[in-house]
Amino acid sequence: MFGKIFLRCGRQPNLLVSNIGSWNDYEASLVKNERYERALENVEMAKSGFRSLMYRNATWITDALAPHNMTTGAEIVYVLDTNTFEVRWDPRRDFYMTDWREPYNQSTRVSYLKNRLELYFRERRSSGTILVNAPV
Repeated sequence: MFGKIFLRCGRQPNLLVSNIGSWNDYEASLVKNERYERALENVEMAKSGFRSLMYRNATWITDALAPHNMTTGAEIVYVLDTNTFEVRWDPRRDFYMTDWREPYNQSTRVSYLKNRLELYFRERRSSGTILVNAPV
């Protein structure tokens, strides 16, 4: 996937996201080859609370909500270039606050802060997915 992305747009991904199965397989394959001079974990991701590994200078993290099929063991690994991400606001709902309300039979007041955001890829060709058919 790294080669395909580079040929399509000349960029390299810097983030991989998958469920725990593929990540575990990759981590297990590193155990016998632990002679690396540089750290295999992204320090910034560790500070944020993520367990991570490095693969080709891309940070690989796990997400329990990433697609995983328990029957077949198939998983999807997302290969992303975060430098092409943008968060866009919808001008029809750009951070507004509702009026204060008093819920029924409560001694408190409630207001909601609402907005509409969308994750936007400037360069769609710089990201991709890999279907991994891992045995259960």
